[in-house]
Amino acid sequence: MKLSEALSEIDRIRHIGEFSAAVLKHDKQLQMVDHATFLQRAAADFHFRFVACFEEDIRAGKSLGCATTCNAVSRQAGGQAGIQACERIAACVSRLDKL
Repeated sequence: MKLSEALSEIDRIRHIGEFSAAVLKHDKQLQMVDHATFLQRAAADFHFRFVACFEEDIRAGKSLGCATTCNAVSRQAGGQAGIQACERIAACVSRLDKL
């Protein structure tokens, strides 16, 4: 039940700061299989919903939510989706450094 509630909550969120807070909250609450499932789903959602606009978020001063979420989903439980999301964030940061 906790897993479905956690997934439902992150599905409804539209802003990276709120998404980050929800990921951190549920990251601490969920255990074992539910924890890994949640982080993998959160990583996929993060990648598809928020990473694409990361450069805009940096310019708007909203990068903390991305960095915090990336830290949570890049752990082993976040799986390949978490790794890919963080690699994409790193690529964006690298490009911004050259501007």
